[in-house]
Amino acid sequence: MKTYDQALSFLNSFLNLEQIPKPHSRIWNLKRMRELLRIFGHPEKGIFTVLIGGTKGKGSTGYFLSEILRQSGLRTGFYHSPHLESPLERIWIGGKPVSSKDFAKGLGKIRKTLRRYVIARSPAQQGGATKQSRSDEIASGALHPRNDDKKFPFTYFEIMTLLACLLFKEKKVKAAVFEAGMGGRLDATHVLPAKLVILTTIHYDHEAFLGNTLAQIAREKAALLVPHGRAVVAPQLPEAAKEIRKTARKRANFLLSPVHLNGMPVGLLGDFQKLNAGLAVRAASVLREEYGFPIPPQALKRGLLSGHWPGRMELFRGRPAILLDGAHNPHSITALCRNLKKLFPNKRKILVFGTSRDKRSDRMIPALEKIFDTCILTRSGTTRAKEVGTLLYEARGHFREIIPMDSSKKALALAREIARPDDLIVVTGSFYLIGELRPLCRN
Repeated sequence: MKTYDQALSFLNSFLNLEQIPKPHSRIWNLKRMRELLRIFGHPEKGIFTVLIGGTKGKGSTGYFLSEILRQSGLRTGFYHSPHLESPLERIWIGGKPVSSKDFAKGLGKIRKTLRRYVIARSPAQQGGATKQSRSDEIASGALHPRNDDKKFPFTYFEIMTLLACLLFKEKKVKAAVFEAGMGGRLDATHVLPAKLVILTTIHYDHEAFLGNTLAQIAREKAALLVPHGRAVVAPQLPEAAKEIRKTARKRANFLLSPVHLNGMPVGLLGDFQKLNAGLAVRAASVLREEYGFPIPPQALKRGLLSGHWPGRMELFRGRPAILLDGAHNPHSITALCRNLKKLFPNKRKILVFGTSRDKRSDRMIPALEKIFDTCILTRSGTTRAKEVGTLLYEARGHFREIIPMDSSKKALALAREIARPDDLIVVTGSFYLIGELRPLCRN
């Protein structure tokens, strides 16, 4: 594939479950990812893999750990999702997003191989069964010879996970940190040969897929634990902690707690980053003591001071200043509000808020009203975005001033218009919203 745009077009031809509000449950399985890795000769083998699951702080924890490893002189890969502005952001090698050239080259190889490869139909299909819908075809894991790229029955996330493995192998990555997309038990990253697992704070999120209780959600995420392996686990609510311990006992997995940093500074804003950094430091100590990775103390300090992690309490200084944070569940929103009080106590704050349909904005809004008087409600361009009318109904009576805007760019422009020079504009509720507005803030 010659150009980045061609590669992006090919990638976008795959079903992107991140853009579908409620995909059918049959779509979730590990068969397709296992088959992809087999087709491509198991590129995941030979790469030391650390897998991160949880609800809150996965990306930041992975970022800290990958930076610690990089500062130790190791060639490091980091795979995370979702991206904000470009899918290049999902795959980091040596502390930088993958280049558009390597991205296009890797997807070109995937396209060429998939076009040649044929997986036989199941017996039921060979017997003349009625034609399946595309979702059923994807769920079955059956690949048929097609001339049209759009008919390959894999998902966007699976292709990106494969691409990360291929690029990490090609670039001779020594250690790779993979962030699970959603849940754990049926997440594509679960098939990777992880030697170490990190579980960040588990809370309510994606209930439609993971379950309506904290125990169910924790069970799905604890499925990442490796038999006879090690896991670094954040402090959890009792219901979640019980499920993690139960899974660990069944799999003879040894659980470790994060390190208390005791005043050690970190490069990212927010008191919750101390926990994420502590998880990364404990994981680094396991890699050093159990697996012989050469990680000196100065690499820990330099790694934790790294601050280039977009969309996580990211502050654009100006008049007015703008803070972007991808908090998208009640627990994360509560943490954001606590830190806004602590870090910007004397600033008048204007909220730009939008979220996805499957998110509990009805629980986020009561926390936000304690910080903001003015709320501008909007939506991102994704099909998953919650309608502004729904948000307006949920927000009634919670803010002194509520302004609905049907465009995120118009919402930010309005916030800038009504803000005083010393005010703080806060954009939150969705990574998709952050991704749309970040270029305007950066420029």
